[in-house]
Amino acid sequence: MAKPKKTPTTTIKKINPSKYIELNPTINSKPHMSEGMRHTAVISVGDFSPPSNADGRLVESVEKYARVIKGDPLIFVSSQSMSEGYIEDQSRYQLARKAFGESIQSDMVADIMEAVKSLNGRYKNLVVIAPSAVAESYDHSITNFNNRDYQFESVEVISYSDPADQSDIIDYVIEDDFTSFKANLAYKLRPMAEEIFKESMKAMLAEGYLEERIHPLTYAQRIQKAQ
Repeated sequence: MAKPKKTPTTTIKKINPSKYIELNPTINSKPHMSEGMRHTAVISVGDFSPPSNADGRLVESVEKYARVIKGDPLIFVSSQSMSEGYIEDQSRYQLARKAFGESIQSDMVADIMEAVKSLNGRYKNLVVIAPSAVAESYDHSITNFNNRDYQFESVEVISYSDPADQSDIIDYVIEDDFTSFKANLAYKLRPMAEEIFKESMKAMLAEGYLEERIHPLTYAQRIQKAQ
């Protein structure tokens, strides 16, 4: 499968799922689905630690695409952050909800597959908005497991790229750069910027993550630490 092409602006690009699933199934090719199910969910997953301008652009893209196809925008907060030192799960959910509103779901998920499974039986069709770096692997995994771990009439993965996203907001905490941190924090959270900055710094110090970023461990030290 060809990798999605990047464009100079924020874009979404469809990945053809026909290589993995039957797009025009017969009446007996899928299990019976409830008549009460909603039509289409448009979903994505983020760590929101803390919610940033880049997160806002992703949320906006999910909501915009959902409006176009008359679907429901559902953004899940990951309960397993991609890096150590992130602020607590409940804090991340509350901040994301305050920043971006009702599209943020209260049920946190470990990963995209858990989010997909949680919608089984609730929606007929599924659209996943995925960062371009992982869109191809998402496409393979999510569509391959349709009719095995969950059942949707159609599954579609869309690649999302954000050229404006130049730095992870947590990097500004590592650099102790409050000015840049506040400028990149989600707009509605900026009155709380100092509090969130301190909470992020505290979490990183508690986990030893900040020290690890400044003074990376050698391979031997990592082995010793794991024992």
